[in-house]
Amino acid sequence: MFTPPLPGWLACAGFALKRVTDLLERLVPQARAEVWSSVWVWIQFLEEVNIKRPPAASSLMRLVFMDTIIGFWDDPHTRPSVESQGRIHEFLTAGWVSTFNFPYVASTLIPGVSRFVLSITDMGNATHVRELIAGSGGSNNDLASLIVKHLRKVIPRRDSVLTQNDGVALLAALKIAEYAPLSEFLASHGFVDVICTTLCALCGPEMTSRPLLLPLPLPPMVFEQLLIHLDVFPRMTRLKEALDGGILRAIVLSASRPIVADYQKHLQALLGSILPQGLVYHSVLTRLRAALDDAKPLTRNREFRNSVFFGMWQDFVRAATDRLDLLAKFDRGEIGQTRACGHIECTSPMKTDDDLMRCARCRSSFYCSKECQSQDWAAGHRKLCRSLLKREDELAYLSTEVKFLRTILNHDYAHARPDVAAKHTKALETHPDALCGVIFDYRQGPTGQIECGPLPADSELTRLFGARVERSGGRLELHVMVLNVGKARTEWLALPMRVGGETFGATH
Repeated sequence: MFTPPLPGWLACAGFALKRVTDLLERLVPQARAEVWSSVWVWIQFLEEVNIKRPPAASSLMRLVFMDTIIGFWDDPHTRPSVESQGRIHEFLTAGWVSTFNFPYVASTLIPGVSRFVLSITDMGNATHVRELIAGSGGSNNDLASLIVKHLRKVIPRRDSVLTQNDGVALLAALKIAEYAPLSEFLASHGFVDVICTTLCALCGPEMTSRPLLLPLPLPPMVFEQLLIHLDVFPRMTRLKEALDGGILRAIVLSASRPIVADYQKHLQALLGSILPQGLVYHSVLTRLRAALDDAKPLTRNREFRNSVFFGMWQDFVRAATDRLDLLAKFDRGEIGQTRACGHIECTSPMKTDDDLMRCARCRSSFYCSKECQSQDWAAGHRKLCRSLLKREDELAYLSTEVKFLRTILNHDYAHARPDVAAKHTKALETHPDALCGVIFDYRQGPTGQIECGPLPADSELTRLFGARVERSGGRLELHVMVLNVGKARTEWLALPMRVGGETFGATH
């Protein structure tokens, strides 16, 4: 219990509530229930006055309400009466919000509200949810902000050592975070980052040697929330946050623990598909090197090297290292910076984007001269331009990534070119009437599975590209990158490639 510095008669009311709670143990059980009924009426009346006061002052009074409610709820004789009151979640949540305005009382009051939420709150109960939202500020965004602030308060650092109260507070926050409508709002407040921090703390050596005694195991619950928040569209944004937040460190620490069965499937998903799928994105790779360096010292411990995940980790690091080497060359301008003129009849050498003219409308086609641009417009770009413009709008989230994706495609094609040529020839012979292309499937990882065969003809852009390929007389091939971009969504990125002669490169 704390003493609130409140002015005038409201201060007297606050002290009265404090004294009533202090006297509970001296009252007979029947009297306690009667006192609670009066106290609850008094709290609601005081809030009607309190809500008109300045924010700082009203927040302080809400701490008093919260403290009083928890005091009565902790008493087994009055607990049923407290739990049955309408708006009880609203008043407790309002007090919960106020704890962050007065940090000196947070450590005293947060355990109480956490125990209440863990014991009573049902996120499938519309009334409970409505009251939580009202108490937090009135919107899903306000409730999400509260949960993230709560987690940052409970687990401020990756090396935090959790107490039993911290474990209860974490369980309470996760219980509310499981409410699906909060997902996007949680993410906007940095939920992925704080979840990675939480995993690092939970799986650290201190916690492994001194586990918490809780009704539910924490690591698998936190991993489950992490995977839910990584399975979004577009995924690359969350992957960047996770890498910055220490996801690789968390993986190594958790895999080093003696008991991993509860979250084995989560580690397999991260190392086997989710993280490898992100190795095609420039923005993800730019964060990866620092994340690998951060986790590297931990990979030397015997427990991790003896774990069932060490082999998967090595496979991931090898693939990541290859892509990081490619990224370094790309950033230095050594590769991936040239393309062919978009006019398929043109035989001019490959040039950089700066040395080519770009179509002002679709901004996707490049030409070596106005003459080539004019001829290509008449030869089919007039129709293609509209579809390319639509694609640019649809793939806006990939706009900064496309140039590097092309570089990956060129790189992988160069290494597999003889095999691809044979496969492509066979596909054309097997399906003479179909639109065939070279498919680079990156849904299972950074090393694309390369197949040649018919392409889906339900895309206008693919059909228009196909027509250009047919007119090219073998100078163009239609290459398609297949990407898992999150939320069970697959992106087919069609890219015509100039492949005649010794050079090859993108035309769009």
